[in-house]
Amino acid sequence: MEKLKIKEEVLNKRIIESFIEIDKIKEQKVVSLFIKIIVAATIQEFYEKGNKISEVQSDWTE
Repeated sequence: MEKLKIKEEVLNKRIIESFIEIDKIKEQKVVSLFIKIIVAATIQEFYEKGNKISEVQSDWTE
């Protein structure tokens, strides 16, 4: 009976550790997604501003 309790405690501990690890992985994926979104938006903004600057500069050379 005592062995069963010990096995149950060990299994419960492993299950809890697994859930904690899964939560960490999910958090890392969410952070990575936010970073990708921010970088993409920033690059798009720089690209759009860069095109406007290029258009103005090309108007000056004409």
